[in-house]
Amino acid sequence: MSERDDVRARHEPPAPREIAAVLRYGLAVVLVAIGVIATLPLGPHAFRGPVFFLAVILSAWFGGGRSGLLATLLSTLSLAYFFLPPTYDLRVDSPNRIPLLLFLLSSLFVSWLSAVTKRSLVQLQRARNELEARVQVRTADLAAANEQLRAEIADRMRVEATLREQTALLDLTHDTVFARDMNDVITYWNRGAKELYGWDKSEIVGKTSHDVLKSIFPGPLAEINRTLLETGRWEGHLIHSRRDGRQLVLASRWALQRDKDGQPVAILETNNDITEQRRAERDLRDSEARYRNIFEAAGVSIWEEDFSQVKAAIDALKAGGVNDVRGYTAAHPEFVRRAIPMVKVTDVNEATVKLFAAKNKENLLTSLDRVFLPETEEVFREELIAIAEGRTHCESETVLQTLTADRLTVLFTITFPRPPAELDRVLVTIVDITERKRAEEALQKAEAQLAHVTRVTTMGELASSIAHEVNQPLAAVTTNGNAALRWLAADPPSLDEVRACLSRIIRDGVRASEVVARIRALVKKSTPERERLDVVEVIQEALTMAHTEARRHRVAVRTDCAADTPAAWGDRVQLQQVILNLVMNGIDAMKNVTDRPRELLVRCGGGEPGTMLVSVRDSGVGLDRNSVDRIFDAFYTTKPDGLGMGLSISRSIVEAHGGRLWASANDNHGATFQLTLPTNAERKHG
Repeated sequence: MSERDDVRARHEPPAPREIAAVLRYGLAVVLVAIGVIATLPLGPHAFRGPVFFLAVILSAWFGGGRSGLLATLLSTLSLAYFFLPPTYDLRVDSPNRIPLLLFLLSSLFVSWLSAVTKRSLVQLQRARNELEARVQVRTADLAAANEQLRAEIADRMRVEATLREQTALLDLTHDTVFARDMNDVITYWNRGAKELYGWDKSEIVGKTSHDVLKSIFPGPLAEINRTLLETGRWEGHLIHSRRDGRQLVLASRWALQRDKDGQPVAILETNNDITEQRRAERDLRDSEARYRNIFEAAGVSIWEEDFSQVKAAIDALKAGGVNDVRGYTAAHPEFVRRAIPMVKVTDVNEATVKLFAAKNKENLLTSLDRVFLPETEEVFREELIAIAEGRTHCESETVLQTLTADRLTVLFTITFPRPPAELDRVLVTIVDITERKRAEEALQKAEAQLAHVTRVTTMGELASSIAHEVNQPLAAVTTNGNAALRWLAADPPSLDEVRACLSRIIRDGVRASEVVARIRALVKKSTPERERLDVVEVIQEALTMAHTEARRHRVAVRTDCAADTPAAWGDRVQLQQVILNLVMNGIDAMKNVTDRPRELLVRCGGGEPGTMLVSVRDSGVGLDRNSVDRIFDAFYTTKPDGLGMGLSISRSIVEAHGGRLWASANDNHGATFQLTLPTNAERKHG
């Protein structure tokens, strides 16, 4: 039974037919009997009609039409028998027959009317109950429908709230996001899309995306849509046009939305601008192509090497507490040798293949051991120190060997990327200077020979000075020797005076020996020897040798050397030759001057950081300002009997020491020659 039938059953009263027939007819008998009993005491003339009408009505109402009919018959018979004369007889006299008939007819009508009324009321009640049941069922249905509607409204409100939140989030992102239906009509446009393309939401929604954005696809659009429908998504690169007409390269992602039946309804498109990225990639490819072209076409040897393992080994040393990598590698040369095979050669150019006599690149893409010599390890150690100190540049001169064991003198330059970049692509350039080195050695040998000739020539010019320098101590020796003989011949001999004379003889002999030693050192051909020099002392020695020449030409020589004049590194004989040459030139420039004092001033002191400065200033004839730069050229001279090699050789000697030599005209008279020499503690090799 349904809920609706159960409700109807609860509200529908039982039908009259459900009452037993005995009870219905018994009700009529009882009611008529009660009427008889109730009216008998009233006498024969009392009006008894209403009592029996009530019995008929009640019988018909509660017992139905048949019960009312029985009550009508019993009431008529009771009136005829008990109350109408002759009493206690069913016969009725003529005057009472009409009232009795009227009673009978009235009772029948009342009985029928009561039965009809009761039946109408029952039907009306039944209809009312059915209506109430239907109303309750409908009310229940409406309540359920209302509850379902409220749930759907709540769900829709939650969905709308979620959509609003998601829309707000999509407006926060810088990515370009828009939605379009299956006809490519734009239905949603976020803030990122407005910023990228230039159109406001109100201007773009409702328009076809591919038309307004002038989409250029990487392939046929039909194939892209087929992939989208099959997989639900598509990714690729597109070209779109902005509002101002500028084209953009985009990384595009499409996602397909389907309804509950699986039918496609919309497409969500997300685009990222990669225009600059693509331009950078293109520039990088072009740069890589240019680099590769330069790498292969360069006329010098270029190596591409991987120092990653070397860097890791050095980092491990530092992590282990080694802070002085220079000192550590000096004390542990085995670390340097162990680091050589850690360097991996990743590429070389064709110039390298040719220079190192390799058959192909693969012959060199191994360890550096094949081209290293024992002398190369010291330079490689400097590379390790450069890595440890974070330097990005290192260059030096060293020796290598070819794959055919030929020895090469090379100038190499290595460039490390700036920290914290990896050292997996380090460029090393190697320039073969073997022939140049040989030429330099030959030039240095020739210059040394020429310098020797110049020194001998200079000594020829200083012959009188040399004779004077030697004669002075020799004359003193002779004088002191004669004096000693006289003191010995005295009686008694004056031994104290003899002892004093002998001391003076020894002193003058040492003095003469020093003069001869200086002259021999200046004249003889010897290999340059670099040492730490007291420049003031070198200047004094040169001035001593030029003393006689200066006195002969009446030149006043003065020195002005600072007390803190730094020492310099160099060859004593060569630097002495340079200073002596400058002093002799100054004296020669003043020997014909008669209208002013002949003065030569030699100064020395500190120069620029890491150098010391020596200047020789004279008051001679001066320099021609137009030819001041030519006086250092070989064979250029202003002397009638000069070779033109003194200043040229002097400049070569100074530059070989890492210094500079130049000249300038004084404001009034004469010229000044200046030279600088390095003072750093590390020994400089020419």
